[in-house]
Amino acid sequence: MADHIGNLVRAGPALFADDTPVKLQSKLKPKKTQIARLWSYVRDERPWRGEPHAQSASLSQ
Repeated sequence: MADHIGNLVRAGPALFADDTPVKLQSKLKPKKTQIARLWSYVRDERPWRGEPHAQSASLSQ
């Protein structure tokens, strides 16, 4: 389901993307952090008279 939604969002002609690095603390190494990444994609074509509804998808690594 998540893959299908992601494909719909990324199929549009107008795509907005954000890449946010966040610190991730591991249970195995409680005093150290790693960098994780969150990606957000938004498809909103309303300003260009496109589809009437916006779509969004978020991914993480």
